[in-house]
Formats: sequence, structure tokens, C-alpha cells
Amino acid sequence: MSDAYILFPSVHHVLKAEQTVNKHKLQVEMVPVPRALSSDCGIAARTTVSRLPEILRVLAGRDVKPEAVFIEKNKRLVRYEEPAS
Repeated sequence: MSDAYILFPSVHHVLKAEQTVNKHKLQVEMVPVPRALSSDCGIAARTTVSRLPEILRVLAGRDVKPEAVFIEKNKRLVRYEEPAS
């Protein structure tokens, strides 16, 4: 199963995101931002691609806006674009 990485603009946003997903009993793991995405020391939320839409929906409902979302495809990280409704 492929991983998805949700990046946030600040540590404050990361903490709010973690609190929100934990409250909804969704599975994410806070990990360092992969080097392929940034050389900064940051934290990203890692989850599976299959759980990503639900997690993004829950975060949006609490006004937690990710800076970017990337998914693993063919061993590469590519930017995720939400499907149009």
C-alpha cells in the first residue's frame, strides 16, 4: 500500500492536525518530512493513500489546511491533487 505525506506550514498546524485526527481515531504517524520534499527540518503526517480523502475531509472541517500533499507512485513522491467534486 502506498504512503501519503501531508505537509503543514508550521508546527502549530502539525499539532492541531495531530489532535484532530486522533480525536476522530484516524491513523496517521507524525514523521520527519522526507528529504526528497524538503531539506528543512519539518514534520509531516504520514498515512495510506486509501485513508487520505477521509483525513483531508476531517482536517478541512476543522479549518486545518495542509501546505501540500504528496503520494508515493512508482517509488517517487508526487503532488496529490484532490479530485474535483
